[in-house]
This record gives sequence, C-alpha cells and structure tokens, in this order.
Amino acid sequence: MTTVCLDAGHGGADPGAVGGGLQEKDINLSMVKAVAGWLTWAKVKVILTRKDDSKPSNPARCKIANDGNADIYVSIHCNSAASATARGLEIIHAGSTAGKALAADLLDGLKGTLPDAVKFRKPPIKADNELGRGSNFKLTVLHSTKMPSALVELSFISNKEDRDLMTSHQDEFAQGIADGIVRALKRMGLPIPQDEPKPAPRLESGPISAQIIDNPKPPDPQVRERTDEPMSPEVKTKTDEALALWDEAVAIFKDGKVEPAEFPGLLVCIGKLMETVATILALAKVDPKVGAILGLIAGIIVRIADGIKTQSPRLTLAWGKIQGVLNDKKVETKEVPILVSGLLELNQAMIAILAPWLDAKTIGDLSTLADKIAKVLGWLRVFGKPEPATPKFI
Repeated sequence: MTTVCLDAGHGGADPGAVGGGLQEKDINLSMVKAVAGWLTWAKVKVILTRKDDSKPSNPARCKIANDGNADIYVSIHCNSAASATARGLEIIHAGSTAGKALAADLLDGLKGTLPDAVKFRKPPIKADNELGRGSNFKLTVLHSTKMPSALVELSFISNKEDRDLMTSHQDEFAQGIADGIVRALKRMGLPIPQDEPKPAPRLESGPISAQIIDNPKPPDPQVRERTDEPMSPEVKTKTDEALALWDEAVAIFKDGKVEPAEFPGLLVCIGKLMETVATILALAKVDPKVGAILGLIAGIIVRIADGIKTQSPRLTLAWGKIQGVLNDKKVETKEVPILVSGLLELNQAMIAILAPWLDAKTIGDLSTLADKIAKVLGWLRVFGKPEPATPKFI
C-alpha cells in the first residue's frame, strides 16, 4: 500500500522557534494532522513520527519512516530569524535528484492552494548544504531516510504576517502539501486508490514511537472552495475560552461520576460554556435568537449552581440524614423523625435555590408546607430520640 511518513518537527521539551505567543512544535503537529487528513482521503496510508507533544530523536524519526517502508518522507517545520521582516515559505532537500523532484512537486502543490499573501523565499527550494551553515551541513532526517525526502519550512514564526497566515490558512497549507505529495506519488508511478474513505478511528493519547492511520476522517470537501474570512481575534479568544471550559468540565467528569461537592462547579462551568458559545454566535452574526436563548439558559444554570453552592451545608445535612436512614433499605420506627427532618431540610434548601424563579405566593405555600412538616416531625419524635429543632425557612 502506498505509504507516506509525515514528521512534525520538535516537540516535548523542545518548542522549536517561538513567536507571538506561539510555539513551532504546536503548529508543526497541527499541520501534520491536517495533511494526514487530506492524504488519507485519497486512501494513502500515513505514518506519523509523533501525534502528541513528545519528541522522538532524529534517528528515531528516520527509523520510523524506514521501518514503515514509507515511499515518501516529509518533515514540517516553521522558520525563524533575528530580523522580524524575514518572510517566506521554503522547501529543503538533501541534494539528491529524488529529493529535489519531491521539493518541486511540493512547491507546485502549495502554489496551487495558497493565497497570494503567502510569500516564498528566493529561491524557494534549496539543498541543506545551501542554507549558509557550511558546505558539509546535513539534516539527519533528510540523509538517514531511505526514501525521497523533503523538509517544508511553512513560513517565519518570527514574522507577524507569516504567523497570521500560517494559523488562519492552515487548510490551504495542508492541502497544498498533500497535493504536492500526491503529484510526487503519481510521478513515481505509485498507486493512489480513489474509493470512498472510511470513518476515522479516534487517535488515542499517550506517548508513541509511530502512529499508522489507515483511514482518518477526511476533511470537508467544501474546504477546497472555502473563501471565508480568517477567524477574528475576538472569536479566537472566545473559542479558546470555550475549549478551556470544556476541558474543565471533562476533568470534573473524568471518572464517569461527579462528587456532590463538585456538582456546583460543573454547573457553573457548563453555564459559562454556554454563555461563551452564545457570545461566539453573536460575534459570528448567527441568528441572535439562538444566542439569546443560550444566554438565558446559561444564566439560569449559573444561578442554580450558585444557589446549590450557597445551600451546600443544608443539602449536605439533609442528604446525610436521608442516606443514613435509607442505607439499609429499611426504615425503623425510631428513624422516621430523622428521615422527615432530612426531607424538611431538603425542601427548605430547594426553596432557597429556586427562589429567584418562584413568585411570592408559591414561596409562601412551600413555607407553609415546611411548617406543617415541622409540626408532624414534632409529633413523630415521641417514637425516637428527639431531633434538634429545624429553623423555619426565611
């Protein structure tokens, strides 16, 4: 089966180049995964040298490609310079005829998908010994791999324009690299099946030496014609907030259950997440009614959570009494007062939590009910040890 090895440069404790709050290792990995999606859409097997924030050594990256019998090896990096004005995409090869041909295919693919705003270095293709580091300079990943190989320097992370283009046009960069690889595979006479792709398996987290993706989920075909504007800074900020809130909620629910003490926090998190999504929809100019409804629901959830947090001592006391009586699934006569006392505490706590949405008459009726339960409790105490008097709801 036709196989391509994609290498996301750097990783782990090695961030690579940095600029504008971004780290090269993150851009490289994100781009590699996007390229993998395009390639597997064409039913090409893809091997990743890393799929998470780990750092295989350069010899290990080469071994992954060689052991996987890859037909092509492409390493993804970002460039950087002391001068903030340095710009442009560049493709590096090992000086071999096969490597130079692959670099030319990649350049053709990228020129066919990238917007005019993306600049290219002059010349855009170089051998590694032409980078100004000496005539004997060699990049290990290009010389120790047995197949045609190339290294793509996406653009300069140290330049604001390049940085913004890399992050806002990732699909176009990824499609261009994938198109270039497909051009090379066809030129080499290797088969590229065109049947429909299968659903992608979920890529599990954790350190790996290599990850083979047989059929990852293909990108949306409409991305080929996509012309929408880059994500605005406001939307990006809110999106990052939403993702952080989602991670927080998942962390609370990590073991499949929520402890009572964590429940208010989970509700607050969900409420804030909905508020953030409503803001994103508003910024994206989606139907304002949708955002308004989400905002309303979010507000209710947050207020309920705050009420639960405020009433936490009373709820804990009530639940402790009820659970203590019902633990053995049998209620003794002397335990009835304790059970009723717990239910009374629970009733009062729920009144306090729901008070913002209840009218005065309903609150009055519930308080009257609480008084009657308290009287019943007084009568029942003759059957068991007296309970402390329960304060009236205020």
